[in-house]
Amino acid sequence: TNVVKAKPGLIARINYTISLLSDTICYTSDGSPDDFVIGMDNVESGLHEGITYMRVGEKAKILMTSNMAAGLVGDYDQIPPQSSLIFDVELMDVK
Repeated sequence: TNVVKAKPGLIARINYTISLLSDTICYTSDGSPDDFVIGMDNVESGLHEGITYMRVGEKAKILMTSNMAAGLVGDYDQIPPQSSLIFDVELMDVK
């Protein structure tokens, strides 16, 4: 079993679905994983923190209040201002 743990400075590859508390889906990787540098890249701060509790192959549901997610303004597209978000995340790999 792969027990590699995500930590700041590593690149995380994730599959994800981001939804509002109403279950409205805002974004999904739709089977095409995205990469980001843990602790550095411009993704929600709650994702940077939540991913560090995960190991490769694990799935998690991370609930973020607006201050850990898209903040006061949302993203001007799919996420309304001051929205709490649910991230369904699968950590595919770290390198």
